[in-house]
Amino acid sequence: MGCCGGRRARLRQRGDPLVRAAAGAGDRQRVTIRYEGRTRLTAIGPGTGASYSFSHPGAVLSVDPRDWRALAALPKLRRVKGR
Repeated sequence: MGCCGGRRARLRQRGDPLVRAAAGAGDRQRVTIRYEGRTRLTAIGPGTGASYSFSHPGAVLSVDPRDWRALAALPKLRRVKGR
């Protein structure tokens, strides 16, 4: 028997949105992006609050898809296709 007495499983079965979100957070497909600027860049993802640091031109990072739409608005970040 688990420490929560099965409460978590019951909530998941009922479709509790917070439990579903926590359970599915690790299942998201990451988005690979490349920095095409000339210096270094640090951006904060508004969807997750994660900090993405591009230490040099050409740096490639994997970002959470909840942050990608906002990061795509930055002029020097490009999505890497096929990754």
